[in-house]
Amino acid sequence: MNFNLITATILLLNSNIAAQTRFRTPAQIPNQIMTAELRAVDGSPDVKLVNEKRTIVLGMWAAWCGPCRLQMPELDTLNSRYHERGLSVVGLVSLEDHANSEEVRQYLRQMGVGFKSLWITKDTSEILDPDHLLPITYVITNDGTVVRTFLGWNSKKTPQLLRRSVRQALKRAKARKGENHEQ
Repeated sequence: MNFNLITATILLLNSNIAAQTRFRTPAQIPNQIMTAELRAVDGSPDVKLVNEKRTIVLGMWAAWCGPCRLQMPELDTLNSRYHERGLSVVGLVSLEDHANSEEVRQYLRQMGVGFKSLWITKDTSEILDPDHLLPITYVITNDGTVVRTFLGWNSKKTPQLLRRSVRQALKRAKARKGENHEQ
């Protein structure tokens, strides 16, 4: 493989985290996505994100995406570590980007992830990832408000920043619940 191509790829991957604000990503996950019944990749019952009543990490990925492969174990760890505190990690994958659904299920088995992955349409993918960058990860509240967006994956920086964002979002959710109980 060409050394210059490898170097350019590494630089691009490392720069994604620093360049987050230059891309078009929503500040709010649209209601039609939050309330849509999304099919689970594993065939389990359909899911509405709005029904989660939790802080959500939405991770858009594809089986062919190298940085997505690096991201999956961290997302799985987040799901295990923070699930009892009110976090749901949800993977979003577009069937249009894959040869077939079995390819995706095989990928998930190979990665050994325990979080739920859901099929999304090309239109939904365009709304959440208009610049066609994968992986893209959103930390959102259960009403779809985006707390933080991560484009790309830098194995040294992104996991720490993602964990910090999850803790902040969970803290906000807990404070909001306290305010609601006082009223």
